[in-house]
Amino acid sequence: MPFSAADPVRTPNTRNTDAPGFGVALADAVAELRAAGIALDAPLDAHPFVVRGGERLPMPGGSGRIGVWNVLEPQWNAAGGGYTEVPFGSSHLRAVGWDGGRCPVARTLLTYSQSSHPESPHHADQTRLFSDEKWVSSRFCEKDILSSPKLKVVRVHERR
Repeated sequence: MPFSAADPVRTPNTRNTDAPGFGVALADAVAELRAAGIALDAPLDAHPFVVRGGERLPMPGGSGRIGVWNVLEPQWNAAGGGYTEVPFGSSHLRAVGWDGGRCPVARTLLTYSQSSHPESPHHADQTRLFSDEKWVSSRFCEKDILSSPKLKVVRVHERR
């Protein structure tokens, strides 16, 4: 069953086991997973990873080619034991909605974190959140902005 815009949650589904080469392709996939030490029922996000500060963080998501919203493109190296470190994928995620209140409810995330400097406390902070499938709450309304525990107000004025 191919993808259907009328039923995006439940499509695509099933597989054509009568297709030429299906059995060989399935046997090859099983052999590669076993050789890499990956269980046949392992969740997709159990093996793609990135390394931050020496820590291996599993990365959730999948290929955009198959319609996954949270895109990452792990590279498969059968001879090298499975997935290599994820080279690219989603970078900035944002989800916005309303709960009936006056302010939007928003969550955001920089999957690669806020700093590329390995000594920064922000080198892996949001990557770790992404790995744990967590988000950062965004503040849009004045009351939410003022309630931020890290709010710092700087008044800039012209010197005369």
